[in-house]
Amino acid sequence: EIYPEFQDHLLRKASVGARCQRGHTMQPAAGTTRSWVLSKQPQCGICRRLASPHVELVECTSCGFYICGSCNRDGTHAGYYSLGSADIFTSKQLLQEPAWVRYK
Repeated sequence: EIYPEFQDHLLRKASVGARCQRGHTMQPAAGTTRSWVLSKQPQCGICRRLASPHVELVECTSCGFYICGSCNRDGTHAGYYSLGSADIFTSKQLLQEPAWVRYK
């Protein structure tokens, strides 16, 4: 039997930040005048939308992988950035979102 005072603690989702598909930690993209404005426009690795200079992004500088702010918030809130384990509810929810399945 789980003690009630520990149950909420055990059931909470770990707060884990975005990582690229190779496992590198992602960071907020630097500034609103990014160098990619003059080169290739990045695409969110989740929703596939093209970014503009004023869209919030996180990036993996090692891989050139981007996630838009909207998808990053959704992934954080839903628990999709877990470290390999997810509860059954999160797993079922994830399977309903093909873009996130592709990311995982």
